[in-house]
Parts: sequence; structure tokens; C-alpha cells
Amino acid sequence: MVEVARTRAARDKVDATFAVHDVSAPLRFADTSLGGVLAILVVQHLPHPAAFIAEIRRCLRPGGYLLGLTVVECNGGPGHVSVLARAYRDRASAQPPAVSDCGTS
Repeated sequence: MVEVARTRAARDKVDATFAVHDVSAPLRFADTSLGGVLAILVVQHLPHPAAFIAEIRRCLRPGGYLLGLTVVECNGGPGHVSVLARAYRDRASAQPPAVSDCGTS
């Protein structure tokens, strides 16, 4: 999938970098170096999801975006939560805001 994305970005002249990492370890990106992060069906598999989110926040530039999708229990059954959040650099903010459709759309 990553190679397909690289090929399409090159073809369409999109300035993007694609990388695959072990997200249970610190990411190999400098502080505030990323404009956005895409994490699809990742968080629910992690033993320490808060550490993952904290690491992404460390890497995001001020005003950077985290786009993710995860599966959660919703209204007593499985549902999906879509997260489109601006991860603020303000460390006082415990978590970025989330938008949930709870499988209702």
C-alpha cells in the first residue's frame, strides 16, 4: 500500500512522504516536524494508546492534523469513531477533540 501511495504521489506531483514505523516505539521524527499523521485502524491494537497519541503530538507541527479511524464499543455494540483533530501543542489539553459518528452515518 505504501508503494502504491508513493507511486501515485510521484505521478500527481504531490509533495508527500510515506513511512512505516513500529508505533509502539518512539517515532523517528523530530519534534514539530510533521504537518499531518494518518492512523487507520491502529489505536485499538496498541497496549498503550495514550503513549502513541502523545508521540504523534510531539511530532506534529503547531496546527498539524491527526486523521484516524478506530473501532470502539458504541451503544452496546461495535461502532467506528472517525477522528479528525487538530492536535494542539498545548500540553494542558489532555486529548485532541474527536468527531464520532458511532456507526450512524
